Amino acid sequence: MIDFNKNEKQRLESESDYYQFAIYYGLIRESDLPKYQASSGSTQFLIDEIDSRLKGIQTLKASGYKGNITHQDLYSRFDLVGEEDEETIYCEVKCRNIPSTLYEEDILSYPKYEELVGYDNAYYICCFSDNVSYIYNIKNCKVREGYTHHNKYTSIASKKISEKMVYFNKKDGTRVEL
Repeated sequence: MIDFNKNEKQRLESESDYYQFAIYYGLIRESDLPKYQASSGSTQFLIDEIDSRLKGIQTLKASGYKGNITHQDLYSRFDLVGEEDEETIYCEVKCRNIPSTLYEEDILSYPKYEELVGYDNAYYICCFSDNVSYIYNIKNCKVREGYTHHNKYTSIASKKISEKMVYFNKKDGTRVEL
């Protein structure tokens, strides 16, 4: 059993470690565990989500954020919530399996953007395969709306979709090297 209080940065090496982590931090309820264990796609979704959130925490800390950061449940409006000096921040984290230099803009689904834009201290954290992340303060960014036509890959399936997106110019973000 991993002691998450003792060593927050301990490496998660097995599916069991990820399940323990998800229950400990309230991402899932223990009663939901059989559903995740029964499906390899659900397990992979959970692993990807945890890895994404850990990368988001790493990015916030590397940017100098000193507050307490907590995980939200898997179906919460936000991935992470931070509290520092009576100020609360709300974060959505996405990890992209591409280098940060491939595009000049980062994308976020329009529905997720709509959820974040109503909060004064909402941030979008976009992490990349080259250990670079960008942090965007939602209120301080000029965004462009558009559509993407692409294959949507999840841990469970793949299909072609057209999706309304919001584009963030990297010049409006804070670049963080991990």
